[in-house]
Amino acid sequence: MNSIHELSLELDGDPESVVDAGADLNFRVRVACPAGCDLGGVPVTMTSEGTVVPLRVPDDAYHARSEEDEWEAFVATAPSSVGEHVWTLSVPTQEVVGILHEASSLELTMQIRAHYTSMAVWEIPSPVVMGSDFSMKVGVKCSAECPIGGGRFEVLSETGARIGGGVLGEAPYPGTDALYAAEVDLTAPLAEGVVVWTARFVPDSVSGPHEGSAASFSLPSVRPPEHRVTVSVTEKDTGGAPLGQAAVRLGAYRASTDGKGRAALELPKGSYPLNVWKPGYEPISGTLDVDQDVDVSLEASVATDTDTDDEREWM
Repeated sequence: MNSIHELSLELDGDPESVVDAGADLNFRVRVACPAGCDLGGVPVTMTSEGTVVPLRVPDDAYHARSEEDEWEAFVATAPSSVGEHVWTLSVPTQEVVGILHEASSLELTMQIRAHYTSMAVWEIPSPVVMGSDFSMKVGVKCSAECPIGGGRFEVLSETGARIGGGVLGEAPYPGTDALYAAEVDLTAPLAEGVVVWTARFVPDSVSGPHEGSAASFSLPSVRPPEHRVTVSVTEKDTGGAPLGQAAVRLGAYRASTDGKGRAALELPKGSYPLNVWKPGYEPISGTLDVDQDVDVSLEASVATDTDTDDEREWM
């Protein structure tokens, strides 16, 4: 055995430089000999800081190797620790068809990042009576769809004080694949006005590296109701037919008209800006003084401008 051949080792394309922790990485490798030796069966290994990284053969047709294909497909699992990692892909020195082939290797450098999370809040009553108890829903989803049920969250006041919290449900929220949610009980502020509170996910309460996330929400806190206002809306251009599904707002109070064109709101004494809006109709605005139960009748005209993109911030 006098000849010595050098092996060449190459990757098909550039590997990802930033990778989610624990993600599967697909790559294809070719081992070649300049003299054209048949290198079928030559072992390929991956190590990281001296530790062997297990390589798997992909089971999907896209990565399957054909008889004419010189590239070998592998799957490896990215490290679970955040930061820079260097993997070494290598083939050892070995004898092939009676010829010594020298070892070859190459390095892959990647930055491992924590999984992103996103947070949502919903079913928030608006407004709430100051000092009253209410509940709302909080949900968190991982970018890699990790099972983060059992993770903790907190609700913080405007000053950052913890005012509530809970634990995400163990199963995904109905109708979703990986949104984990919970209902949280809270107490409205004792003072009248609008506050901005924040729900915050605690990432170290679940396994694996995850980024934290938060969602802020406005909460109008009002005095206890004293009077009932009934708003009736009809169509001006159709001889007074009831207008259903029209949005009605009196200050912080909101409602929608029913099939009879009526919406009822209970609120304390005071002066309120009144707004009524429905796509395809001219908006109605005004001011309403409330010092007793009130019945208000309004007529809505079909809009001359049919552009319905104006969603109006007050809605």
